[in-house]
Amino acid sequence: MTFPAWFHGNKSGRAIWNDRAVTHLAELWKRLYSPTFIAELLGLSPKTVGEAARRAGLPARTGLSLLNSCPSDDPFAIPANSTVAGQMIRKICRVTSRIFFVSPRDQKTVHCSLLGRRRLATYAAGFA
Repeated sequence: MTFPAWFHGNKSGRAIWNDRAVTHLAELWKRLYSPTFIAELLGLSPKTVGEAARRAGLPARTGLSLLNSCPSDDPFAIPANSTVAGQMIRKICRVTSRIFFVSPRDQKTVHCSLLGRRRLATYAAGFA
């Protein structure tokens, strides 16, 4: 499996979703590219891209027509969809210090990512 120069994988070929990779995924996500196209672009499976989007808190794009190809060589040449972009408030998780996204209505109440909440639940259960 070959990753783009900025994207990292471990020795077994598993994708490592660092902040730069999540930001890149979010930029492609708000331009309405399908998970299949994003997966082809990054050299991953569509399931991996969908799971990374879910963990990062990216909004669902139900009812919107997604792009399965890029109209030019640069996937960022097309503008971001204002509806989807408006639903993506970027935050830093207080537990993991990683980037995640919330909707505008959750902007003031959600301070931990999905993975941060899981880690807090693990600590609370005494499995630290």
